Amino acid sequence: MKKAIFIITVIISNALIAQQLTQTIRGTVVDQLTQQELPGATVTIISNDPIMGTTTDIEGRFRLEDVPIGRQTVRISFIGYKNFTVPNIIVNAHKEIVLTIELEEEAIEMEELVITDKKASNEVNNELVSISARGFDSEETSRYAGSFDDPSRMVANYAGVSGANDSRNDIIVRGNSPLGVLWRLDGIDIPNPNHFSTQGANGGPVSILNNNLLSKSDFLTGAFPAEYGNRSAAVFDIKMRHGNDEKFEFTTQMGFNGLELMTEGPIHRKSRSSFVASYRYSTLVLFDLMGIDLGLPAVPIYEDLSFKLHLPTKKFGNFALIGIGGVSGITIIDSERKRSEDGKDLATEAEEGFDVSAGSKTGVLGLTNKHIFSKSTYGKYSFAISGSEFSVNQDSVGYDANNNITGKFQNFDDGSNKSTINSEYILNHKINTKHFVKSGIKYSDLGYRLFEIFRSDTISDSKGSAGLIQSFAHWQWKINGLMTANFGIHHQSFLLNNKHAIEPRLGLKWSLTEKSIINLGVGLHNQMHPLEVYLRETEINGQTKLTNKDLEFTRAIHFVAGYNYAFNADWIFKSEAYCQQMDRIPVEGTALTSYSIFNEGTSYNGIPHIDSLVSDGQAHTYGIELTLERVFSKGYYMMANGSIFRSEYAGSDKIWRRTAFDQSFIVNLLAGAEFDIGKNKKRVLVTDIKGTYAAGRKYTPMEVYYTPDTIARVRYLTDDAYTIKYKDYARFDVKVGFRENYKHLTLTWYITVQNVFNTNNILTRVFNPMSGKIENAYQLGRLPIGGFKIEF
Repeated sequence: MKKAIFIITVIISNALIAQQLTQTIRGTVVDQLTQQELPGATVTIISNDPIMGTTTDIEGRFRLEDVPIGRQTVRISFIGYKNFTVPNIIVNAHKEIVLTIELEEEAIEMEELVITDKKASNEVNNELVSISARGFDSEETSRYAGSFDDPSRMVANYAGVSGANDSRNDIIVRGNSPLGVLWRLDGIDIPNPNHFSTQGANGGPVSILNNNLLSKSDFLTGAFPAEYGNRSAAVFDIKMRHGNDEKFEFTTQMGFNGLELMTEGPIHRKSRSSFVASYRYSTLVLFDLMGIDLGLPAVPIYEDLSFKLHLPTKKFGNFALIGIGGVSGITIIDSERKRSEDGKDLATEAEEGFDVSAGSKTGVLGLTNKHIFSKSTYGKYSFAISGSEFSVNQDSVGYDANNNITGKFQNFDDGSNKSTINSEYILNHKINTKHFVKSGIKYSDLGYRLFEIFRSDTISDSKGSAGLIQSFAHWQWKINGLMTANFGIHHQSFLLNNKHAIEPRLGLKWSLTEKSIINLGVGLHNQMHPLEVYLRETEINGQTKLTNKDLEFTRAIHFVAGYNYAFNADWIFKSEAYCQQMDRIPVEGTALTSYSIFNEGTSYNGIPHIDSLVSDGQAHTYGIELTLERVFSKGYYMMANGSIFRSEYAGSDKIWRRTAFDQSFIVNLLAGAEFDIGKNKKRVLVTDIKGTYAAGRKYTPMEVYYTPDTIARVRYLTDDAYTIKYKDYARFDVKVGFRENYKHLTLTWYITVQNVFNTNNILTRVFNPMSGKIENAYQLGRLPIGGFKIEF
């Protein structure tokens, strides 16, 4: 009897095992600095029972098959290198997991070696970074409630970072303008990667970047290494992943960013070449075509394409061709809409009396080649062409008392565009285990076509090009196994006005114990202004002159000190204190006013047309950031962070005021959990919450006055710039999702509710010509957004 029960038990157990869905985890292990493959490295899945493991082959490659689906943690170890752990990888039935692991070599002798773990969760890719940085991956961009698969919205959850507008993804870092954010894609500087972008802005409502194509990337908020130049606020160092080089895989998705179709697979299996490509189209347009009333005055149209070809060769190194492109537009024709007798049928009164069409185009095409010269030296060449185009056409429409059109005339027309040709070469060389050097040089040809008309008057009409040269050198010294110093110098020259800058950089990381680290960073960072600022045309004595041409770079000095403490493998405390001193900021030169270009960067209207600017402005920001985080482990995560800071500036009147980006404090609380439903982790319920509370930003008061013919108008009281505070900002978001695995398919759906409590957060103050009063314009109210993803 007992034998029969045992046999039945074995049969049932085998049947359950047969139903267990599995997948393959494979990849490559290389040296972090030299990119050399590491044969013989040990790769184990420590989250599985029993533990699964293998070693890398002569090409540094590994493969683990029949890995159960669910969250898995992979550990990689190799003699003379720090252990590396990739925690909580989501293993689904549809898609292989392909990893590229970069191991950091120990800088101490073997007899002194202490085996330590370097976790991949928040670690940065760039080992030359000392402070104020965090790594993130594709999964994190879609994890947090309210992030909408957008890297910009995601990093707004980090300490010291906030969004400028709920309907846009501009980010304010440590009280700096969004104009100070550098975007890089696979090492190539790119223009604003957002739909509906405008001149002088660095964000937009919808991102062109597709998180499904992202690999592990970095976000830096201060004291950057020498390789990052021409920006002073933050750096997005985005990496695109390679496509699967062994089998074809497909994804379809619908959500906030549009309806998406994505495919990837091998180009030539023997050479391990691959491709990945994605196309997205506006979800709102599809709803409109289906006859769904969206309640909008017009439907925004946007579409984008992203791709990467990975082409390794034996003799000439690894080539990669990358591209992103997006087109967006919206048209609001007031003169063709039906109007009620009182004229109150419009969605917003601000559009009444105007026919408006606006749009933007952005594109990047880049070719890179990484060539390994020896076991200690490799180089990378990049060539890229990028461009952006902005168009706005606004016609005024006149009506009589019966709402009949009495006439139309051109009010504003903008048809400007920019283009950039980048050529860059970087050389990396590891001298020994303690010393590494990296240097590079880049030339950027900045083409432009500026064309703006306001009521038949030409504001600007020019075209041409200007050159920007940048170079850098970086030396990393691993003093011992506990302390690492990074020394660097960056140089840039703007050939339009022959302005130059030399910037020393210094970083230090000191491991006091296995759990605690002190970080220090200091550096000089210069930034040129948007090209249209230099090219502002002014007529003086019958001659057209560029009165802003000789502006200096804005200069910023960063000082940052940090302390990190790891309570255990899951709980981390991080603190940073910083001070940034800025000068040479453009301010008005013909009058003593409160204006400073430092406050620009978040408006749909771009940068004001001000000539005769001078580089006499100043600003400073300083603050403290605290973060307590539990990385995702055992089914849940949590992050609480707070920032206390001050951001101040002085215009040409030399009076110090708060900036447009000063908020005094920001507090974020995020948490989430996953629950396995049923057997074998085939079904997973996902829940996430996010709460933000922040002090209201400062604004400039306005007053209503009346013209001689009793028409109400409004003017800003610029002498009192940024002296009044909006009420505090509060928002709570919730996300619920469900992930289900089938044999060759994974289905994911979710619903996010932004601003669950429908809090009336003030966006700005506007003049209402209908009432003749100044009124509040509010941020987005309660906004439910759903979506799904099918991967096969």
